[in-house]
Amino acid sequence: MEIENLKKELKALQEKKDKDSTIKNLKKQIRAEKFNQTKTGKIFNKIADVGDAGLKATGKFLSAPPQPTGKGKKKKPVRRVSIEEVMARLPQ
Repeated sequence: MEIENLKKELKALQEKKDKDSTIKNLKKQIRAEKFNQTKTGKIFNKIADVGDAGLKATGKFLSAPPQPTGKGKKKKPVRRVSIEEVMARLPQ
C-alpha cells in the first residue's frame, strides 16, 4: 500500500515538472516571437544573418581556437643526429 502511494506521488511530481518545463518553454518562445516582430528584433536578426553568412563565406567559425602570431610561436629545437649515433642504432 505504501509503495503504491509513493509511486503515485512520484508520478505526480514528475508530471508537474514536465508541465512546468513545457509552460516555461512556451512562454520563452512567445517572448522570442514578439521580439522578432518588433523593429529592433528585425534589425537584430538581419545583423545576425549577415554575420552568419560572413563566417560561412570565410570558413571561420567562432569555436576555432585563436592562432598564435609569429612572435609568440616557440619552435621546438631540432636535435641533430651525428653519423656515429646513427651507426650505433643500426643492428649489427
